[in-house]
Amino acid sequence: MIIPPQLNTADRKNHDLNDLRIYYMICEEIGISEKEDIQKSFFHLMRWAGNYKFLEEFAIFKNYIDRIKKDKEHK
Repeated sequence: MIIPPQLNTADRKNHDLNDLRIYYMICEEIGISEKEDIQKSFFHLMRWAGNYKFLEEFAIFKNYIDRIKKDKEHK
């Protein structure tokens, strides 16, 4: 396991933004990246990158996207 950089640092912001990039590619792959609610989520998560708020909200967002991806794979 890789330990992420300390919160509220530039390194942590970059780390969080890299996680978001991965999930944006997943959203593009499953065809939901242009949905308004997804775009709004990315907007807010980008603003919160590097801070504790990002951790809370990204966990919820990640679970939501993973669930949609799983559902689409089973169809």
